[in-house]
Amino acid sequence: MAEQKLTATQVTELANYFTAIAKAIGEFCEAKNKTKELSDEDNESLSKVQWDLADDADQFYTLSAVLVMEDV
Repeated sequence: MAEQKLTATQVTELANYFTAIAKAIGEFCEAKNKTKELSDEDNESLSKVQWDLADDADQFYTLSAVLVMEDV
């Protein structure tokens, strides 16, 4: 089977999804922290996931730019 590669547009779309999920986690944590519904451990764990997703999104955005430049 032939290898299929993602397009720059598809990679950007993935980055947008990762960014949206990271943002949603941040908003969730912020709301739960106001009402003290999250333990410190849960908050720390979710914060790590949020940052990991944001970092992955940044990598996808960078990859998308590289793919665009390769097409130029």
